[in-house]
Amino acid sequence: MAFGQNPGALFIGTLFPDDKAFVASVLKAAKENGYTKVVEPCSGQLAMSCIAADLGYEDIEASDITIFSGVLGRYVEGRPIEDMGIKYVETGESPESAAEVMYEIKHRELLNAAGSVYGDAMLIDFESRKDAILKSIHAEMDALKERIPNLTYRDMDMFDHINAVKDVPGTVILCMCPTYKGGYEKFYKAISDSVEWNEPPYSVFEPPAGYQKLLDAVEGSEALLIIYEEVPVGEHVGTPVYGRQGGRVGINMYLVSNRPEEVERLLGTSCSRKKPAKIAPMKYPLMPQDYVITKKSRVEVVKAGTENIRYYRKLFTHNFTPSQASSGYAMIVDGYLAGIFGYMTMANTLGGNADDVFIGFGMCTKTNYRLNRLLYMVACQRRSVGAAIQSPRRAHGLEADVRVRHTGQDLQAGHGRVLAEGGAMAEEAAGVEVIAELEDGICLAKVDINAMREQDLNARVMEDDKFNQLVTNIGKRGTLEQLPYCVETERGIEIVSGHHRTRAARAAGLDHINILLDRSKLTRSSIAAKQLAHNAIEGVDDKDTLVKIAALITDVDDMLESALDKDFFEKVEQEAASMPVPKIDFEWKTVQFTFLSHQLEDLKRLCEKTSSADWEGVADVAQFDRFVEALNQTKKFGDVKNVGSAVHFMTERALKDFGEDGRDYRTAASVFGKGLIPQHVADKLETKIKSLTEAGKIKNPWEVFDILFDDGEGEGA
Repeated sequence: MAFGQNPGALFIGTLFPDDKAFVASVLKAAKENGYTKVVEPCSGQLAMSCIAADLGYEDIEASDITIFSGVLGRYVEGRPIEDMGIKYVETGESPESAAEVMYEIKHRELLNAAGSVYGDAMLIDFESRKDAILKSIHAEMDALKERIPNLTYRDMDMFDHINAVKDVPGTVILCMCPTYKGGYEKFYKAISDSVEWNEPPYSVFEPPAGYQKLLDAVEGSEALLIIYEEVPVGEHVGTPVYGRQGGRVGINMYLVSNRPEEVERLLGTSCSRKKPAKIAPMKYPLMPQDYVITKKSRVEVVKAGTENIRYYRKLFTHNFTPSQASSGYAMIVDGYLAGIFGYMTMANTLGGNADDVFIGFGMCTKTNYRLNRLLYMVACQRRSVGAAIQSPRRAHGLEADVRVRHTGQDLQAGHGRVLAEGGAMAEEAAGVEVIAELEDGICLAKVDINAMREQDLNARVMEDDKFNQLVTNIGKRGTLEQLPYCVETERGIEIVSGHHRTRAARAAGLDHINILLDRSKLTRSSIAAKQLAHNAIEGVDDKDTLVKIAALITDVDDMLESALDKDFFEKVEQEAASMPVPKIDFEWKTVQFTFLSHQLEDLKRLCEKTSSADWEGVADVAQFDRFVEALNQTKKFGDVKNVGSAVHFMTERALKDFGEDGRDYRTAASVFGKGLIPQHVADKLETKIKSLTEAGKIKNPWEVFDILFDDGEGEGA
């Protein structure tokens, strides 16, 4: 179940998959080196205990001070919850089961969030499905019990638990403590205000002082302690053994140990911190993960000191090793630090030539972009390299024309190849941006569409309807799905194949497109040969297979995008009656909503009132924009963000308009004989309704008749 529906998802200190993988690697290595016991204070949902159990640890202890963890820990251990003394404040009653407590934790949270359309809907659904949710909670806790068969749980403050086990040989303590003062108290406030239980004594944890207190508590002890910290960049307490960029700007996550050298020994790393080197961040903030880079973004290369390089290499990689780079640089995008890289001029030690400059390392911040490509493009630029080699080359009387290579050090997954090698980076033609070098002189490039030149002669033609569909397809995606093949000549960028795709992209409004660019200096004869080959060498469709593929298309927009003739689809429909072929005459819009069960029932009732037809159906596409506008106004008026809740809000109002208020209704037409009344009568009626409404005498327009009849004004009217 989703977090919003699952009380079992309420826990503190959740780690990301990569974080858990690192913890698992430490625990695995520790077990292989004689460690036998894992202790998890601040256990929450027992995430660390699960990892330990999966690795075969048989001595696992967990503790916490929350009612949630107390119930969960006892259930997994196989103990009843009666000793917790849980009672509901309002009734004085005790829960019947552990699952009921979990249900109530989430129920209290939803009660506090009620009052909005969305909050009310969530509460109604949660209450209406109580039996199903309780069953699901039982299943989840049973699975956890089976996964951790050897758990010992205690209601205990983290410091008390750590002091009790810190001198036990072969112990690893994994403490995923709160990340802000009073974290537990704020997180579980909803249930704490409504439930009484035998709560253990504890001290409020307050980072960062709390982190230091934990390290002090195990100083000189046998146990290996690992602490979870979320702090501003570089402000960690203790020595990190792992780190990553956090989910908030300027905040990083660290795993800190009381014995980092022991962690390094277990993992087989060689970094020594006996004499910690000076580290310091630069003045630039790290680029946020969701930052949007535009065409107007400014990219700069800034010299970074040794202390800066150490800082960011330590920040970006948990398996930190010293760098042999002779100079380091930071890539700054719009004032944010986006990555760092370093050059090495010690060519002979790496098997290179005397005039080689090596890229010793390169790493980037975590963003929604593949910044590593940009980083290596920047690192390979003549202007970037020049600063690194200017002084050494002047000393040796060498020209500033160098080769740039990569050592392979610190290359993260997916970094790809270096974009320039074998001389200075080639000058790019006007309107051309090289994205990646491929092979044999071919590169992937982004070009100004107006800088592309068609061949003077082109034998390939395209029918107007096919071309128009191509324009539509490109416009819908905003890019080309098949890249034109072009060559770089003295005349500029010439198209070899892809003339119609380029024309269609221009017609669709694209100003830049991606292409495959051949820069191998082809002759005019070779260009002509490739033009003919690209047009002539193509496969032939197997008719039977084509019919089977076409039978998979059920949406009219997809049918149009396929560019197959309408006659072909009609033939397919005749040959395969089971194929739901949409009619080309209609312009379809498909809208999908997600409703809670009671919301769906209300919608069904409304459809039954408005039509005798099946409540699932189609509507005129012309109504779509009006519906969207009505939906947006409803969300604004009702302060609703969830679309399903907004539709339900509209449904409830419509049901009320159709008489779902406890009264029996008839249509006005059934009284007057028709739905129309003369204009002068309508004007008088509207005036009367307006005056009575403003006076607060009526709320619904039809109530005007009650007033008229009661005061006799209706007689003789």
